[in-house]
Formats: sequence, structure tokens, C-alpha cells
Amino acid sequence: MEKRNTLRLVFVIALLVLSSVDVEGKARKITSEVEGKLKLLNKPAVKSIESEDGDIIDCVDIYKQPAFDHPALKNHKIEMRPSISFPSDTTTAAKNESSQRVLSQIWHKSGSCPKGTIPIRRITRKELLRAASIEHFGREGPRSSFVASTTNNQSSHFVYRNNGTETSYLITLGYSYVGARGNINIWNPRAQSPDEYTTAQIWLKSGPGDSFESIEGGWMVNPKLFSDTQPRIFIRWTLDSYQKTGCINLICSGFVQTSQGIGLGSAIQPTSQRWGNQYEVDIQINMDPNQRRWWLKFGDDVIGYWPFEILTYMQQKAVLVQWGGDVYSKNVKGVKPHTTTAMGSGDHASALLGAACYINKLRILDYSLQLKYPEWVHTDSEEPYCYSSLNYQKSLAFEPTLFFGGPGRSRYYGDIIDCVDIYKQPAFDHLALKNHKIEMRPSISFPSDTTTTAKNESSLPVLPQIWHKSGSCPKGTIPIRRIRRQELLRAASLEHFGREGPRTSSVANTTNNKRSHFTAYLLTTGDSYIGARGLINVWSPRVQSPDEYTTAQIWLKNGPGDTFESIEAGWMVGSLNKTLTPFSSTYLLHMVLLDGYLKTGCINLICPGFVQISQYHGLGSAIQPISQKGGKQFSDPNQRRWWLSFQDEVIGYWPLEIFSYLQQKALFVQWGGDVYSKNVKGVKPHTTTAMGSGDFASGLWGSACFIQNVRIVEDSLQLKYPKWVHTDSEEPDCYSALNYQKDPALEPIFYFGGPGRGPNCL
Repeated sequence: MEKRNTLRLVFVIALLVLSSVDVEGKARKITSEVEGKLKLLNKPAVKSIESEDGDIIDCVDIYKQPAFDHPALKNHKIEMRPSISFPSDTTTAAKNESSQRVLSQIWHKSGSCPKGTIPIRRITRKELLRAASIEHFGREGPRSSFVASTTNNQSSHFVYRNNGTETSYLITLGYSYVGARGNINIWNPRAQSPDEYTTAQIWLKSGPGDSFESIEGGWMVNPKLFSDTQPRIFIRWTLDSYQKTGCINLICSGFVQTSQGIGLGSAIQPTSQRWGNQYEVDIQINMDPNQRRWWLKFGDDVIGYWPFEILTYMQQKAVLVQWGGDVYSKNVKGVKPHTTTAMGSGDHASALLGAACYINKLRILDYSLQLKYPEWVHTDSEEPYCYSSLNYQKSLAFEPTLFFGGPGRSRYYGDIIDCVDIYKQPAFDHLALKNHKIEMRPSISFPSDTTTTAKNESSLPVLPQIWHKSGSCPKGTIPIRRIRRQELLRAASLEHFGREGPRTSSVANTTNNKRSHFTAYLLTTGDSYIGARGLINVWSPRVQSPDEYTTAQIWLKNGPGDTFESIEAGWMVGSLNKTLTPFSSTYLLHMVLLDGYLKTGCINLICPGFVQISQYHGLGSAIQPISQKGGKQFSDPNQRRWWLSFQDEVIGYWPLEIFSYLQQKALFVQWGGDVYSKNVKGVKPHTTTAMGSGDFASGLWGSACFIQNVRIVEDSLQLKYPKWVHTDSEEPDCYSALNYQKDPALEPIFYFGGPGRGPNCL
């Protein structure tokens, strides 16, 4: 028995020894493969430059560059320049809104490469070991593409269907293209994880969808490939829809570099700043019809070319050109949660100049060899809630500019909606409502609108909330968005979580506002009001920082300026005191204050007072899509409650027990927008938090935010347009207000909003 146990023990020890030898053998093999690959990738340097950002730039003999590892280029003779000059842009509309600035690479500060060499960024052992496999380092995985045609045989939709890539773009096709150009705005978007990347670029393509050829150039943020999150100039190409080929920069052989000044894959600076200086790089890819080479130019520097010997479908021409952005992640195309890797600046295209990424001076080159704006273009985005594209023409004096980008996953994802017993809602924490019995409906119907001019320019569809996609609350409960620990910890104080600070009110002039608020509004007074209504256009305006917010809403007010009472409802973007709502999403809002915000002033159900009865609408929950409609409120003279209705559903009410001045009526009704920031009212620089759509009121329909079907209710219980109205804005260079009547047969529509800081709002 002891002998058998001894043999068993020896056998186990032998296994461990064999396993250890096996692991060591694999480690040596991997080390050998890594060293061999590094030797292949990093060519012998004539001179090496250590850049201040940590890169090492090797100045490699031009005839020892990786291009000559390609079998088709074994005896290739380098062409140092095209046989013809790059076409210049003679289009009169070429100039656009921003000035173009010189692009530099960080390594330039530390030295330069001698004549007869080209700069190549050295690949490190660490970068190689991070690759999925040494063999596929720096390569793309397979992807396919297709063009869906309309009845007129022009493309209506061009998309990738691949293993984790999403694009927002502008495309043109229908001709034979031998060149393309664009000035690409440079930003530094975030990447969620090291194995994701984001680009802004130009594509030229030809061939069938499952094996198309593509040559590309632009800038990229790729932490896995470059060990950091700086934007870097890159080129990329594939000969078979990225199935076996698909390479970035000089990692694979094929592209012949001629420039001794630009290092592909090296970091670039400076980058654009939100509402600050905008920096862009001019990228041009042209075919030389004599040499049959596709030449690449960055700014004034000719970088090199793709020789015809490595191409098939693109030996003569491209059949489509594309401009825009590309994000790679495993968490795209319906995979939840979506990546937060941003495209462009991280802002959606609608943010426009100063906030969104753009490509201007879009040009194609046909066989006439003249740069021109494409005759036909189409913009698209595969997931417009994550990334978007917009070909925007400010006026006929300017040609269109392509804006594109987005944040990826928006921060409203992840809300938790608690279905709370209706009699255990926060309202009953109010001392005055200790024994309150809930009224499930008003004693009279909400007044209907019989005004003949009520209908206006558009029919506005029903507005859903995002959480509705995931479930519903049962009867006898109300939906309440759960407040999280991190939201509470971010508050200025636990006592003031979700509350407003003091402000004063003046009907004729609100410039004495003690807090950092700014409003653009339409106001009516002169009667006793027991209700108000408006259809509020819903947008998702930008907010500069988490401690700022912007609203579009209705106010009903009564009482003296220093202790007035107000009830308010509408939509909000941003976070009050860094606490209330995830940043940059649009939310339902209601607010109540009883003393000019001195001690009261509360949003939604955070403080007791408002009694909710709806099991469908969650106050403080995100809404979609944008550009939809709002609600109305009125007082029930029998029950003496201020009822709130949204989308024709009664949300709940403010009971008379919590009021003094508003127990019977309101003396003022106000419609418009409100921006909170510490950087308003003469503080410089002014906030860039937008109001409404972010456009001024003068943008009118389709551009500016509006409130239409403006109505008041008096003792007659009939909805009617006010007898007297007044519009005002405290800083019209930042935000504006306009009550616009298009036609005497139509009643006015109130437009309001603006971008905040801009050329005249400093």
C-alpha cells in the first residue's frame, strides 16, 4: 500500500515538472515571435528621436521602409512626387466659417529626420503583446459593406455591417472618382477601453461589398495600438473588405512613404477646444493618371502613395467617396450597454461649429482634374441616438459643412424606476398632507381648446419615456426615478439636495435676479389665471458642465417679488447642483416654490408637496425622441388643486394646503427657457450652456425651440390666447425671444433660445 502511494506521489511531481517545462517553452516561443516581429516592423534607423510624449521616431532609409516587404514591390522604384501637381481649389465658395491653422506633430519639437530617410514611429514590445495575436497586430478584422439603391439608381443608404464598427458619414457616388479632399476638424474624443478606437477620416472605395478595396486617411484615437489617447494621423487600406488585408500606417507593407516630415501614427497638436480655437488638417488623396498611383497629402506635405501594383478595383478609379467618423467597439449594433467611446468631439452633429466635429471644403476629383463639391450627397448614421451626421448650410453664401459625431452611450442609460405605492409617495412627508386623501381626477374636465387658430404648422406626435421600453408600473403605484448614492454625495449639501437657492422675481424686469439664472420668455398679466397651456418643442441642448442646467417650461406665479410662489413644468437638460439628472439627456420637469426660493424650491418628487397619480409618466425620467410636445396645468375651482397634465394624461396636482398666494389664482403666466450657470449676467467668459435648441429665436421653425398654442384659463374655464403678451430676454446676444406671426390667419408662435457664449456673447 505504501509503495503504491509513493509511486502516485512521484507521478504527480513528474506532471508538475513537465507542466513547468511546457510553460517555459511556450514563453520562450512567444518571446522569440515577439522579437522577430519587432525586428520585422522596426527597420534599422539612421537616426532616432525621442519625442516628449514618449514616442521614439526612427529615421529609416527610404529604400528600407516596410513597403518593400511586399512581393509586388520587390524591384519598385520610388517616385518622389506626382507627375502632375495636386489640383488647387478654385471654387468661390471654398472659404468657410473657421480659419485653417497649421498642423504640427509633437516629435517635431525634438528633432528632424535627415534627407533620404522617412520618420517611422517605433513599435514597442508592450504594444505588440497587447495585440489579439502577433500575426494580426495592426490589422483590421473582416467587414462587409453594401449600397442600397433607390428607384432612380442613386444610393440612398450606405452602411457597414461588421464585427463592431459604427459610422456617421456623408457619401457621394455615381461617377468615376480619381480624388477627394476635406478639411477635418481635430479633437481628442474619449475611448472607453484600450481595445476600442475612434476616427475622423476620408474613404475612397471600389469593388463588391464582400471584397471591396478602400484607401483611407484622417486622424485616430486608438489606445491599444498607440498606448495613449492622443489623436494621431493615420492611413488605412484594405484590398478585400478587411478579410485578410486591412492595415494601419506602415505596419503592413504596401504604402510607399516619401515625406521626411510627417510620421504616420505620431501624435498631432493642437486639438480643437469647445467654443475656442478650431484646428483642422487638410487631407487630399489623388490619383496620378500617368503613374497610376494614389498620392496622399496632409496640409502642404505630400506623404507618399499607394502603388497600382497592390490594387485591383482601384487601379483606375474609385466608385464612391465617403467623409465622416468611425468607432470600433464590441459593444455596438444593439449590444447593451452601448460603448461610451465618442466620435468626433463627443457632441452630436446638431451642436454645429465650435462644439461638433466637422469636415469642410468637401471636394471630389473626376477626370476633369478639377476639385469640385459633389453633385449628389447623402448623410446617414447607423445609430443616430449614439452618433449623428448633418450636412449643414448656414446660408446660400456658404457651401455646406458636414458635422458628425456623438457621445456613444448617453448617461441616461441605467436609470432605475421604482414603482411605489401611491400612498407611500414623497408627498405625504409634507406636514400639511399628513391625512391627505388622494384625488384621482379633477372634479371637472380639463378645458379643451376650441380656438380656430389652435392648429399650426405641424402635428406633434406622442412623446414616450425611455424606461417604457423596459416595463410598466402596476395599478396603484407611481413611477419614481431612483436617486443614487453618487448623486447624493455630489450635492453641495445633503440638506439642499434637489433644491433651488434664492432668487427674486420682477414681472417687467428680471435683471435683479440674485442667482445665476437667465430667462428668455413670453409673459402675460392683468387677469386672474387659473390655468395655462403650451405645446413645448423638445430638444437636447448642450450643457457646459455638470453643475449647470437648461429648461423649457411654463410658469404660473403669484405673490410679492421677494417671496413669490410659482409652479412650473416642462423639460430639463443637465444637473441641478450636480445631483438630479444624468448629464446631457432631456427629462420631464416640474417645480414648486413658495417663497422666492428662499427656503423652498424643489424639483419633481425630491421634496414633499406634489401628489402624483399617474402610473405611466415618471418625473425626472429621460424622454425621446427630441422635438416633441409638452403639457398644461390648471386649477380645479371645486377641489382647489393645481392639476398638471402631460400628453393629455393627468400627472398629479399641487394641493391648496401647501400654498398661500396660489390658493386661488395666479397673477402672471410665463412661457420660455431658463439657464442656470455661475457664468452669466456679466461674468466672463459666459457659459456655453444652450437654451432651447441652441439656435436663436430668429432661426424659427425647424431650427429654434418653440412653444405654440399658448393658452391661459380664466374664471370662464375656456382656453384662450392671452389678451396681452410681452417678450423679453435679459441678454439677447446670448439667448433671444420672438413672438412670431407668419400669417394673420395663424396665431403667433413663441420662439426662444440661443447658444450661450458666442461671437457677441462673451
